[in-house]
Amino acid sequence: LLAVAIATLWCHELGEFVLDQGETCRREIDPGPKRELSIFQLGLRWPKRCVATAMQRLPVFNACLTPIRLAPVIKRL
Repeated sequence: LLAVAIATLWCHELGEFVLDQGETCRREIDPGPKRELSIFQLGLRWPKRCVATAMQRLPVFNACLTPIRLAPVIKRL
């Protein structure tokens, strides 16, 4: 499960990387006139595109997660 969780995070991070690169980069993977692929799908297809065309190196996996602050469920009187 840990490997699947890390792979999911990496795909999401790669999808964000593709969107940060701009519209031309996104159109290499999703050529339609409007966005049809999710961020996860963009990230999943980006490594395949990089290997097939030898365009560039893959970005380093950072796993930058923001801390989550949850409100207490039980309120004390």
